[in-house]
Amino acid sequence: CGRRVAEAGGDPLVLVPIHGDLKPEHIRLDGDHVGFIDFDRFARADPMQDLAYLLFRVARGGGRSSRRRPEAMRLVNVFLDAYFAAAPAAWRARLPAQYAAIALANAATFAGRGAARDVRPDRIDKVSDLIDEARDAIA
Repeated sequence: CGRRVAEAGGDPLVLVPIHGDLKPEHIRLDGDHVGFIDFDRFARADPMQDLAYLLFRVARGGGRSSRRRPEAMRLVNVFLDAYFAAAPAAWRARLPAQYAAIALANAATFAGRGAARDVRPDRIDKVSDLIDEARDAIA
């Protein structure tokens, strides 16, 4: 049971414990059991934050690519259909904003990483792609 705060749409948002850095490398599968590792960003937040970060990483083939990969996007869509069949319906509306925030945070991180000494066109293109992806998520 989390703390309730007002959400933009007026519906209550329940903050729950989240992993905070959920990505494929932090998920362990053992038969029918699922485990998680690396809880240094464990916090109370919107559960869609974990889902958005996981999807952002999976869409890039586990984070190895700066661009979404079509084959990974098919997997993301199958996962989302199954996830939202079991999750509260109100959660789905919050996912685009969380996803956009993740994309923008990655654009800012990428832009700032060595930007003063390394302004290559491919760096600018990647940052621009991430900003476009954030815009598309909330369109």
